[in-house]
Amino acid sequence: MQRRTIRTRARGFTLVELIVVIALIGLLASALAVAVYTHFRNGQIKTATLACQQLRSAAQAHMIDHPEDAECPTPESLQRSRELDATMSLRDPWGTLYVIECQPDEFIAESAGPDRAFGNEDDIRVPVSRRAGGVAARP
Repeated sequence: MQRRTIRTRARGFTLVELIVVIALIGLLASALAVAVYTHFRNGQIKTATLACQQLRSAAQAHMIDHPEDAECPTPESLQRSRELDATMSLRDPWGTLYVIECQPDEFIAESAGPDRAFGNEDDIRVPVSRRAGGVAARP
């Protein structure tokens, strides 16, 4: 009787299969990164808005408690006088210092926004600047 030797083929993945799987994982990871970045950016904007609201309230309270002060309070002076929580960061999520602007009957707290420069469209201001409704800008 003759014995046949049967070779069993080793089962594994080919290089092409591995490359396809790695490419699919890369695509999924990049889609996830885009979604996470959008939520992170929105979180930064909400954090800065809440901090501006808190700064504005502290400035209003300061001027009610100290009507003799002629100068506009700064975030630093509000923290020193304990009218602002000592644990609050005086910098926005992008690392720029918050600013308080005093107008005759209004306090405006402002963050420079993601571009870190004041005076642009991405600035975060509390209260929000009011624009005239229904008026179109002329070129």
